[in-house]
Amino acid sequence: ESSKIVLKTVADLADRRSPNAPAALLKCCLKLRLGILDEDPTTPLLQPPLMNYQLEVRSWSTSIPQGSGLGTSSILAACVLTALDAALSGGNLTTEAIDRKQLVNDVLLVEQDLTTGGGFQDNAGGIYPGIKICSAAPGLPLRISVEPLTSSSNLARHLLLVYTGAVRLAKNLLMSVIRRWHSRSPVVVAAFEALPKNARAAADACLSSSAKELGQVLDDYWHLKKQVTGGSSSVEPVRVRQIIDTLRPLIHGASLCGAGGGG
Repeated sequence: ESSKIVLKTVADLADRRSPNAPAALLKCCLKLRLGILDEDPTTPLLQPPLMNYQLEVRSWSTSIPQGSGLGTSSILAACVLTALDAALSGGNLTTEAIDRKQLVNDVLLVEQDLTTGGGFQDNAGGIYPGIKICSAAPGLPLRISVEPLTSSSNLARHLLLVYTGAVRLAKNLLMSVIRRWHSRSPVVVAAFEALPKNARAAADACLSSSAKELGQVLDDYWHLKKQVTGGSSSVEPVRVRQIIDTLRPLIHGASLCGAGGGG
């Protein structure tokens, strides 16, 4: 079932910071790309030289549910921003001309405006192709480094994506992580120190195309994820625990995508 939303003034963007509002993410993308700084609700969205034009943005929902943990909101934001860039440039934007590093930062701005929080991992994961490991040195602004990884196609045969049937809003779990980080408990600090090492171990497992090593890394990652969130039922619902326990004799390892809690 399709729906149409007409936006004319800044007032029509007022609910964009509610992630469940209609077209909230698209509204945040429009605000960023149109350079809207004026919060006067009567201000037209399209300013000169665009005020005599109409801008139509279409997006299609898929079988991937909201709250799946696959980073689809960041990927959709990247696609919408790039489509707007192409439209506003008169259709002269080429794939080679896309500044991927800037796009990662722009998607981060969209996510912050949407109030869903998060970091750059989903952005970089969707904007840069293939398997990769991403990092950022301390300091602001963040400067993302992306290292492409090569792996045997045989490894993909051992990877299975399972939908748990449960969805969640990542921002709620992320707030718990932030609170625990500010508490500086030894368990949380140790977990954050271990996470970059875990990422490098995952990269090494991909490079060696070892399903067994990658499975162990996923198990370790799931353990660390539960530590930083407090290990509550919100990050590992009973249904998820039952699925993993049922599959355990058949798998090398498992973890939930994204923030946890479902997906």
